[in-house]
Amino acid sequence: MTIQLQYMYSDVLIPTDGSEGIEGAITHGLALAERYDATVHALSVVDVGIIKELDTNVSLLKSVRESRTETANQATAAVQSRSSDYDVTVVEAVREGVPAHEIVSYADEHADLIAMGTHGRTGLGQYLLGSVTTSVVRTATVPVLTDRLTDPPRSSDYTDILVATDGTAGSAAAIEHAIALARRYEATLHTLYVVDTKLGQNLPVQNVLEQDGQRAVSAVTTAAESDGVSTTEQIVSGVPHEEIRSTIEECDVDLLVLGTHGRKGLDRLVLGSVAERLIRTVEIPVLTVRSTDAADAE
Repeated sequence: MTIQLQYMYSDVLIPTDGSEGIEGAITHGLALAERYDATVHALSVVDVGIIKELDTNVSLLKSVRESRTETANQATAAVQSRSSDYDVTVVEAVREGVPAHEIVSYADEHADLIAMGTHGRTGLGQYLLGSVTTSVVRTATVPVLTDRLTDPPRSSDYTDILVATDGTAGSAAAIEHAIALARRYEATLHTLYVVDTKLGQNLPVQNVLEQDGQRAVSAVTTAAESDGVSTTEQIVSGVPHEEIRSTIEECDVDLLVLGTHGRKGLDRLVLGSVAERLIRTVEIPVLTVRSTDAADAE
């Protein structure tokens, strides 16, 4: 696995519907943009599909559209107001359409990172990761930073970053971002490889997987330390999402970085259970990074 340390963020997109559930994502998006001297794009999408389903009365549709457009403008203005606490420039934008599609389309045009919440007005529930966030994470070609609303809010000053690797090329882009972030924040990078006990219970298979894991974490350590980043390594056996959550708690991790294309069922069409469970349940921001090979193939 060849690691090229090249990632910078110059434009951060923060999708907003003005709800309380995305407050954490706004904070992390603004703080990260300030750290990288990036421009922030505050985007709110008026879901015209929902509006058209309400009624066929033209005057009612116009009234609802105007009301929701005003709400969208207020949502982006709130991000602008919050930005006064940070040294960043905010560009406000309101679009009409299907929210997930418009967010991804806007990111393709203007951003190299999306920071969004997992709970908002657009159907994002406590137990099921919302369709908007799920769709964006699955389809965006740029990294997506998701954050759950917590009380108290999590710090946006990352001192410990965890990257989980499975040793495949699908992890390479995530590792590059993790190292670049650790360097920028002067954070410790914790590298974790989970020997998935579901892949094989017999000793020879476990030994092979452990050897793969050692090669994988060593490659990350070599690349990170050559870039001046402090590191730790850990290889454990168990259920991937459970072991990742345990490591987050043990190492007091502030940010989790995951690839979304690897041997653990993460593919182009269906967000795998590992990433989906973690985005839905961990109380720290999760940065998901798509494999560059997969993005190029589309």
